Amino acid sequence: MISITIQCTCGQDFVFDVEPIDGQMPSTVACPTCGLDATERGNEEIQRQFTSVAPLPAAPAHKSDTMMVIGACVGALALLAMAGGAFLWWKSRSETTVAPVVESSAAKPETLTTAPAPSAPQPEPVSSTPEPQPAVSTPEPSAPVAEPAPTASVGSKGQRDPSRVAIGALFDPDLIGGQVKITRVINNSPAKKAGIMAGDVLISIDNTPLKGLPSKEVADLLFGPVGSKITVELVSFESGQTKKVKMTRKKYR
Repeated sequence: MISITIQCTCGQDFVFDVEPIDGQMPSTVACPTCGLDATERGNEEIQRQFTSVAPLPAAPAHKSDTMMVIGACVGALALLAMAGGAFLWWKSRSETTVAPVVESSAAKPETLTTAPAPSAPQPEPVSSTPEPQPAVSTPEPSAPVAEPAPTASVGSKGQRDPSRVAIGALFDPDLIGGQVKITRVINNSPAKKAGIMAGDVLISIDNTPLKGLPSKEVADLLFGPVGSKITVELVSFESGQTKKVKMTRKKYR
């Protein structure tokens, strides 16, 4: 912001403050007395004030940077001088130490010692006596292996007293999981007529639970005198329901 003083042709002096833009009046100005446009006179006054002010001397650019560069160069030269002095000292020490060693090595020839070559491994003596061979025995003819006994079944003939019969249903002798699972039902047997089929699981015989019993005890419960009654509780393979079936033991083939 600068102060402008303008004297109009009408003899009126007026003063005002203005902020020039690019060395010119930011807006038009007129004489407050006669109204004459004084914008051009204001521009001339601005130019006169700008040219009358002496420019300030420019500050040295990057003075601090220049000093840093000079300091770095001086430091580098000092390090190089120290390195050169250390190298000259080391070289003089090396020449002093190596000289007597060279003379002594020239006076006394080196003696080369040759290490003995490794001897070849000697072969082990071969014994002329042959090693004893293991005696080979001729196996005697073994006794004939008996055929495995037939699987446990209920109602098979020739294994029990003919006067005792079962219901004509075969079950799995392995009893996997402790269950007595029917694997086959013989035609014309009491089990077949009572509707028992393969896949049914027996739960009890005459109110005796079967779970955990060995297959022989299960078979003993199924067998009985001809004409005797038997009640079997089972889980049906088709419906999954539990039911009790009453039968009469009889010969079926």
